[in-house]
Amino acid sequence: MGRLKKGKSRRTPVRFKGDDYIPEIDRARWVEYGTLVNRDPMHTFRTRRGRKSARWKGGIKPVRATERAWQATASTVIGGIPREVTRQADSYDRRNGR
Repeated sequence: MGRLKKGKSRRTPVRFKGDDYIPEIDRARWVEYGTLVNRDPMHTFRTRRGRKSARWKGGIKPVRATERAWQATASTVIGGIPREVTRQADSYDRRNGR
């Protein structure tokens, strides 16, 4: 846990660089694509595993929730695009007196 400023509650720690704080975006990325041996084979990672963790087993299993959600709703979203474009164009025309 991070160092606390004087007079502050322990429930809301002030985080400092180097106190093992992990940003939520990293946690979300790990849950989405996995870590260590459980890395998602369908995802292209920018960096390979480091030498230090090359033989470590286990890790977080990938959930791929974002991709599954897109697959479930893609046709609905794509089908709504022409209607939305038409609606916005009509709104623009009304505003500009056409």
